[in-house]
Amino acid sequence: MILAPHEIHEQHLRQIQNQFPDSLLYSELKENSVSSVNKQVLIIDNVGMLSRLYYYATFAYIGGGFTKDGIHNCLEAAVYGKPVVFGTNYAKYREAKDLIEVGGAFSVASAEEFERVIQNLIINDKEYEEVCNNSRLFITNRRGATQKIMDYIQENLLLTN
Repeated sequence: MILAPHEIHEQHLRQIQNQFPDSLLYSELKENSVSSVNKQVLIIDNVGMLSRLYYYATFAYIGGGFTKDGIHNCLEAAVYGKPVVFGTNYAKYREAKDLIEVGGAFSVASAEEFERVIQNLIINDKEYEEVCNNSRLFITNRRGATQKIMDYIQENLLLTN
């Protein structure tokens, strides 16, 4: 399991390590050879690499869904065709609503519901592949947004001298 906490100050990282005794900080991994490390949990203790880590995931849990601010970026995981799971506070994020609608994401209200969703994806290969495909197609079908925006700006003369 790879954990990428929102806060990476030392006290918070220690709290996470206490919850996951069989864990290793990413900064410690650099100091050790990969073959000598036999840990079950990797804790990312830096900023800027999360979006690339989704490539290695089987599924992605996106944080923030149980806070007043809402979920973090769910598109970073969908880019790699991963099933996306997040909490219930996602209503103000159109991409999250749309991703659920096409079957590439799930909103869960509890740890038990999270476990049911994940267990189902692990057990049912066909459904897992379908959800991955839905997630991947969601991104693929929306390519070209920058060009559409630029065309709109040009057509409506929004950038004039």
